[in-house]
Amino acid sequence: MTLIGRLTTVALVLVGAVSLVAQNRGTPTALTGAWRMTRIVITGADAGTFNNPEPAFYLFTGQYYNLMTVSTSGPRKALPPMKDPAKPTEAELRARFDHWNPVTAQTGTYRISGNTVTLRPLAAKSHNTIEGPELVRQFKIEGDTLTWVFGSLAGQPQSTTTNTLTRVE
Repeated sequence: MTLIGRLTTVALVLVGAVSLVAQNRGTPTALTGAWRMTRIVITGADAGTFNNPEPAFYLFTGQYYNLMTVSTSGPRKALPPMKDPAKPTEAELRARFDHWNPVTAQTGTYRISGNTVTLRPLAAKSHNTIEGPELVRQFKIEGDTLTWVFGSLAGQPQSTTTNTLTRVE
């Protein structure tokens, strides 16, 4: 399957997952709703603060979640078309990887215990996310503000990421 074919497949899976999430609401939780990312603070490796991050949304129903983020410090630019989509050059493939790499897309189920949420991805951009361990995050909600905290993955340079999100629905 070509790179374009794989990307199309991932996009279709995610659209289907969003539809499933939208239809199956379950019992509402503190996280239920739509949240837009408004700030990202990273401490440790690759430290930085992003006060106006690229559009990113977390959606929660009573038992399902969907998140789509683009982790870049500024807007991504459109890529030029490939000269021959059937035979992309190494540079064209690298450009597309670099363009797609900061995108996180996943959907699945979740459970809450106190201020900890555990995510079990069922579909994701990266198959490693599906096969890997559950994702554990700390969260706090104050009014319409969600603070979402997590550490780096095993084997990665140590860092802590704090995402601030605002309830939009």
